Amino acid sequence: MEESILSMKNVIVNRKARKNVLNIDNFSMKAGEIIAVVGPNGSGKSTLFQVINLLIPCNGELKLFGESVKNSNKIKLRRRCSYVFQEMLLLKDTVFNNVAKALQFRRLSNIEINERVHRVLREFECEHLAERQSYCLSGGEAQRVCIARAMVTEPDLLLLDEPSASLDAGMKSEMIRHIKKVAEEKGIAVILVSHNFSDVLHFAERAVVMFDGKFVQDEIPEVLMRRPANEKIAKLVGIDNILSCNIDYENNSISLDNGIKFSYPYNMKKNVRNLCIPGECIKIYDSDFSTNEVSKIVLEGSIKKILPDIGSYYVIVQCEGQNINVRVSREYIIDNNIKEGKSVKITFSSFDVHII
Repeated sequence: MEESILSMKNVIVNRKARKNVLNIDNFSMKAGEIIAVVGPNGSGKSTLFQVINLLIPCNGELKLFGESVKNSNKIKLRRRCSYVFQEMLLLKDTVFNNVAKALQFRRLSNIEINERVHRVLREFECEHLAERQSYCLSGGEAQRVCIARAMVTEPDLLLLDEPSASLDAGMKSEMIRHIKKVAEEKGIAVILVSHNFSDVLHFAERAVVMFDGKFVQDEIPEVLMRRPANEKIAKLVGIDNILSCNIDYENNSISLDNGIKFSYPYNMKKNVRNLCIPGECIKIYDSDFSTNEVSKIVLEGSIKKILPDIGSYYVIVQCEGQNINVRVSREYIIDNNIKEGKSVKITFSSFDVHII
């Protein structure tokens, strides 16, 4: 199998009403790689998929499976990809016939079609639906059938356009985990696009952020969460704290709006106005807490609000006019008598601060 299954260089898509709907300088992915593309609505994610699936033309250099699309059989290349749309597009027919259709187009024997359809329906836990009409399916069932239909051709590249957008949170997580499991077992490369970073956090080994038709950051998800390239990305990935600040470039230090000043251990970027800190990097202590660690920043404040969140509690601490958001466990709330109105000190390390 080819080392690079997708390569894009200076790929541009223009429309009549808008230039540079898509503008990709340089992007490639390897066989079997699982990538997420995240960005707000209108950022160009669906256009990206249309280009990769050869549904719309583009300028620049696009290679699929090592072949330039300009000089290749587009139908042959497209058949090595599968595309799952956000909308659940099923024929008015049985589940079996919906999944079998792509294999019939490829002129496989009835025996092989029957074997492969039942196998993939079994993998996605919908074999019992084989003879059911598509219009009788629930939302979750229909989505599993759509993904089974995409997987039955055993593609080299699977394109998922927010396939779980219509599902509830529990079903969405389960669906994404199952797709990843099957893809890894079969060595299928996957690109999943979403406007919600939390959807892809545990799915992708690589996450690409897209704004205005361009890729603006390409990292592992953990880096995106802690080192976003700019404020837009910080908001997209849901950084808990984005605080305005002043930078002293001469002394490599940062001042918060409440007057707290501390040294910054990394290189300073120009034109910086904000910093970000993940809520789980901040600790809450009683008001008599003290430390001699140089890298620790200590702020005094009071607990303004305690809100339950998924797997943790969200504690809002007001520190001299600035709200600081802290994530703690339920056990920590109980063990440390954390309650609204309590005077506390919060601390974080300068190594966990990122300027944007």
